[in-house]
Order: sequence, then C-alpha cells, then structure tokens
Amino acid sequence: MKMITSKPATNSILLATVAALGISLLSGCGQESVPAPKVDARTEKQKKADAIYNPTPEQKAQQAAERQARIDADLPRRIDFSDPGSAEDSKYLDIGETFVAYKVYNAKKAWDETPEDIAKSTLILQATNGVDPRISAIGNKLWHARDAFEKSDLQKEQAAIVTEISQPYHETQLVKVSLPSNVAGLESYDFNQKGFPVAEVLFTDKLSFTETDSKNQQYGNSKSVKPVKAYLSNTPSDYKIGFTGAADKTLIKVEDEQLARKIEAARQHADVVFYGYIESVQRRRLAGNDQKERFVMIHMQKIEIKDAKTNEVLISTSI
Repeated sequence: MKMITSKPATNSILLATVAALGISLLSGCGQESVPAPKVDARTEKQKKADAIYNPTPEQKAQQAAERQARIDADLPRRIDFSDPGSAEDSKYLDIGETFVAYKVYNAKKAWDETPEDIAKSTLILQATNGVDPRISAIGNKLWHARDAFEKSDLQKEQAAIVTEISQPYHETQLVKVSLPSNVAGLESYDFNQKGFPVAEVLFTDKLSFTETDSKNQQYGNSKSVKPVKAYLSNTPSDYKIGFTGAADKTLIKVEDEQLARKIEAARQHADVVFYGYIESVQRRRLAGNDQKERFVMIHMQKIEIKDAKTNEVLISTSI
C-alpha cells in the first residue's frame, strides 16, 4: 500500500520547524551575557596624577572652565563710557577736589551696593570742606551706635543722602586733576630725549611685579624694580583716581632750549594738570567678593605744566 503525503501537510511541518527554530534563536539571543564593565585598577594617587598630566577630554574641558571661573572671579565690577571728545578747559570738572571722585563713582556705577557697604566706605567723623555736613553728622552717630537697628537706620539714611548728592554727577564726562610737580612725577630735563619725563608711575599699565622685579626686590636691587601702576587717593581713601591711554606718553617733548630752561627753572614749584574723560568706573573683586577699593579711570587727552607762582601755562601738549 502506498502512503500518499499531501503537500499541505508537508508545508505545515516545514513552517512549524522554522517557527520553532526562530523561537530557539531568539531565546538564545536573549540569553547572551553582557560584558562586565572594566574595573579602574588605578589608585587615587594615580587618578590625580592622570588628571593633571594625562587628562581626558572631559577633564580638560572642566579644568579650562574652572580656570576661567577663577579669572572671572577676580575681574572688577566695571562700566565703560565712550569718548565724548575734547572741549575748552572750563568744561572740565576738577575730580581731584575733595569728595568729587566719590560722588562721580556713586553716580555712574551700574551695580547695587548695600547701605552698610556704602557706610563703611564713607566713614567721615569731622566736618570737612567739600563734604556734605550730614555725612559727618551721621558718621559720628554710627561710630557711637551700639543698637543694631539704630545702625541699620543710620546706614539707610546715609545711603539716601549719598544718592542725593551724587545724582548731579551722573552725566559728568570731562575731568581734570592738578598735581604738584613732585606728586605728578615731573622729572628734570632729559637732554638725550629732549623733553621732560612725567607721570611714569601714574601712566603705566603695569599692574603687578614681574618675575625680574621680584628677584631684584629680594636681593635688594630696589632701584631696578619698576613700580606698578599708582593711583591717587581722594576723600574717602577707598576711592581712587587712575589714568589710562598714556603708558607710552610719559615724555613732554621740548626742543626749544629757551622754553626748556624756563620750565626747568619753574619745575620745583610747578603744577601739572591732567585733562581727560571718564573711561570707566570700577570696583575691585577678589575670588568673587567685592573689595573696598573703587576706581574712577581717566583716559588722558592733554597735559599742562603751569607755573604755580604766576599761574602761567608754560606748555600744553595733547596726548
């Protein structure tokens, strides 16, 4: 007897076999083991060394961000102003007069300062020419106050007065400073350069000692140490005046011998007048914290040498 097998039956068996094989394969894939993560066998000391000498791209990026954050934390608070151009001498405010730099700073700064902070920088106990008498009166009360609420009220009162007396200086742009020749750094005539060196320390942009300066200072070679930038202190002493834009303009050229003789003869009792515009007001910061020093920075435009006895302008030179 012949057994007859139909094609449909054969197909069914084949499909069942394929399906079973597929299930078996899928089941096998699901059972594959995941590789275990590599164990970092380095010691903590090795990890720290690698982070310094062989950092990963991620560590490099993090280190760069941290360096920039430290730099930014030491940058001063600052607001800059544009050049208004020059004007006739009578338009320049004498910022060297008592309390003027203080009022200019408080009028033009673009950040808030607390009443307590303002009071600490404004401690004036005696009546002073050029200073609003209310300032010294409150200063005396603050000096003797022991009650915390009384102090707070006095500080707020003083801050309101500071805002009031500073407001008229908000639009101040052009300023001048008159200094005695010895303070201005007016040196004797230089025959090689044919001129008078002036304000080399006030005008320099050098803000810290170089490595060479530090070594010279260490070994007692003080004459070889070129000083860092100097600022003029005003009343109150936390408010400084500085100069910019003239680091390479510290020689007043005078080739006329007769004029040079006249200036040299008057030099000991001469005044040097610096004219310029307010380039910025700044407040020093360190590690992200406000420091007490505030600055009004003047961009130089012109220098005059005047005979203080006769008030005669001996020479005027643009920068």
